[in-house]
Amino acid sequence: MPDDFPSAAFERIWAKINPLSTTRNSLYLEFNSAWNALAHRYLAMVDHGEGFTASVIADGTSPKPERRHYQEQCLFDFFSSGFSAFDAFFYATFAVGALIDAVAFPMTTEKDQRKISCKHTVESYGRKFPQSVVLAALKALADSPEYGQWHDIRNILTHRAAPGRTFHVSFGSDDETPVDRWKVFGIPLDENTIPTRRAHASRLLTAALAAVADFVDQKL
Repeated sequence: MPDDFPSAAFERIWAKINPLSTTRNSLYLEFNSAWNALAHRYLAMVDHGEGFTASVIADGTSPKPERRHYQEQCLFDFFSSGFSAFDAFFYATFAVGALIDAVAFPMTTEKDQRKISCKHTVESYGRKFPQSVVLAALKALADSPEYGQWHDIRNILTHRAAPGRTFHVSFGSDDETPVDRWKVFGIPLDENTIPTRRAHASRLLTAALAAVADFVDQKL
């Protein structure tokens, strides 16, 4: 995994829960599948993001159609994979709750599992563990503007549009040409587009996993 992935907390949580694979196998499998997904989706986010950055540096923000398509695919895959990593985290964290109290965190039926989301996970921890540090961490992630932007961009790309770009050209001026922008929140398109959002994902997940690691140390 890349250096900005919280590997220590990730492995610490898994090591604490792994012994339950023999005694709580069905719930453990729900946790473990989501835990694997978190790592795979994060790594996919990194790969697609690096592809976009390399293309912008080599081809610019207004390349030939086939390179423009490649950049659009990289953006779609970057934000889709990154938000999927968040989804997998919330699902796995709900499964942690189920391993502690299966009544408070029901996930035995397909209907139960379809209900699990960021909002449902936060609400469930709020009912069962209202004073816990992990609840505060989950709420901080869910309420952060960075997570909100990830959510909105993923929904736009998945359900609505392949947004255009705003280009800037300077004529007869020594002033620096403004950076071209994506028609999603006016995000600048350059070599910093992906690293900025990747840093957001890393920071949010690092804080959240640290809180979950402390929580499982206390409860399991």
